[in-house]
Amino acid sequence: MYMEENRKRFLNKILKWFVNDTEVHPYVRTWFPKFLEEMENYSITLRPLDIEFLSLFPITRFYDYCRITYDLSVEEIESLWNEYVIIILDKFNNEKPINESEDKLDRYFNYVVEDLIKRTKHWRHSGKHIGVIFPMYNDEVEYYYTGDELKGWLQYGWLVGTEDIKYLTNQYGLTEDECSSVMDMYGIKMATLVLSKYGEE
Repeated sequence: MYMEENRKRFLNKILKWFVNDTEVHPYVRTWFPKFLEEMENYSITLRPLDIEFLSLFPITRFYDYCRITYDLSVEEIESLWNEYVIIILDKFNNEKPINESEDKLDRYFNYVVEDLIKRTKHWRHSGKHIGVIFPMYNDEVEYYYTGDELKGWLQYGWLVGTEDIKYLTNQYGLTEDECSSVMDMYGIKMATLVLSKYGEE
């Protein structure tokens, strides 16, 4: 009996951690379990998930994470998942829609910008050039910029293209106008970050 109670407390602590480490975005009907973001056996980094993935059965990552990290049984994982889903769905249903709050919308824009920056690769290429691979373009093409060109992002903003809009719409549920605002923020932050890291040469 004592061991059973200890096990329940252990599972409740795990559940609390999972809930606290999950972002809910009612505006675009997505949720992001950050504790599953990077796992050794998964080559693809997890992205925000549609609400439809909160189903009756655990997503594979959740199952594997619980089994590998906590050595939980199938029954415990399914029970934990059911409780987790109920709590996350309740957050969707009770949280004020993000588009009714400018503050929440700004926070979501900042989240998108930070996520893009985190997945942007950059390096000192040669001489005055800095190499960049953007997450918006899935061809993994390398682009090269001088310090002056990067300063242009600060002065003139980001020239939003069709690929940018398509990516941001599919990935984050943004409108075309919102894409423009987010990419301007992204351009300013990226230019500031890269110039401070590699210099203006």
